[in-house]
Amino acid sequence: MKTLVCLAVTCISTIVTAQYYDYTGKVSGLNIASSPLSSLHAKTAPVKINTYTTSLEYTQMVIPGVFPTIGYTYQRAYTSKTNQDQRVLNSLPFSDGHQLNTSIEFRKCILNKTYKVKSVMGCFFKRVGILLAPEYNYLYSSQIKNTSSGEFALKAGLYFYQGSTKINVSKNILYALYYRKGFSPLVTTETTSLYRDEIGIRVTVLFRELYRFGW
Repeated sequence: MKTLVCLAVTCISTIVTAQYYDYTGKVSGLNIASSPLSSLHAKTAPVKINTYTTSLEYTQMVIPGVFPTIGYTYQRAYTSKTNQDQRVLNSLPFSDGHQLNTSIEFRKCILNKTYKVKSVMGCFFKRVGILLAPEYNYLYSSQIKNTSSGEFALKAGLYFYQGSTKINVSKNILYALYYRKGFSPLVTTETTSLYRDEIGIRVTVLFRELYRFGW
């Protein structure tokens, strides 16, 4: 009798565990992004590349395709040479700044290719999709007094990743190309308000607790 009880408990535990990993959909990740094509400019001024940014973010999927994020961004102003061969800032009030970021990113797969490999008893897939993320970003710097209440921006882009449905594969690499548009000033001083336009690339390391998901 004891043996039967142990066997039943083991079977139930195995089924519950399999269902948990198959259907919970738990996915988290680290975003590492870089944007050498970034512009801070007055609202009516032409866009001019004058800064670059790098960022690190943590993201957690709450439902398939929806990823809240929180992170940190370092922003550096490009410099240029004057006629006297002196390096000066490109008309920006700071040389470097630091941002705190939060967003909700939505991802939607638009192209999906899955193929089976009998030798490893699993399926492999490649996916291309679109992403859209409303954001809030706040920049602070010891060099200026920034009176902006923060930047509300929208990020849009394309992503690509490939992976395996094998249960022992716990992570994927997702690549993204994006454009960010600021709708409120990231920097506000006594003399100017600066808005952001930016093109960047991003690598996301996804950690997952399931082997089938469709986003």
